[in-house]
Amino acid sequence: MKPATKRSRARPPRGPHSWREYAKVGWRRGYVTLHSPGIDGRWSGYVLGPGDTLLPRAEQQIRRVLASWRTGKSRRIDRRLIRLIARVSDVFGGRPIRVVSGYRETSHARRSHHKAGEALDFSIEGVPNWALRDYLRKLERTGVGYYPNSSFVHVDIRAQSAYWVDLSRPGAPPRYATRARSNQRARAD
Repeated sequence: MKPATKRSRARPPRGPHSWREYAKVGWRRGYVTLHSPGIDGRWSGYVLGPGDTLLPRAEQQIRRVLASWRTGKSRRIDRRLIRLIARVSDVFGGRPIRVVSGYRETSHARRSHHKAGEALDFSIEGVPNWALRDYLRKLERTGVGYYPNSSFVHVDIRAQSAYWVDLSRPGAPPRYATRARSNQRARAD
């Protein structure tokens, strides 16, 4: 038997290499299922109506589910973020979205998008975080935070796209490894 060479040992493990391998046709376009650790932490329903209009009841329910899990306080969730949630749900086949954090009153980041109702930390069962990250990075005007030591990815809406990797542990102050996308400065959260 021939011994392994450095080149063969350096190959990546077999398996999916693209977020597209986790994409599925949604069973109901515009239908979202959210699960959150908050007090009123579950909701399923249509977000988009005829002509891709946002449904008012969906906006209210998403605001409720994305409320601070620490205090129960909420604020209006930006309509662009709600549309993004529906888009992510559609791309990944309507799988339930596990909300880690939506609105929150405090953050390690001085100008947190969470405090403005413009950010979501989440995961989707059966979809690795790297696949979510790779999909979200292709979208325009989004901030994408990848947390390899946590169980979620961060997405927010903003004027210019940004990407960062935060190596900190859950609840700890940020420890950035990368600031990417040309000369744009990434501000986490």
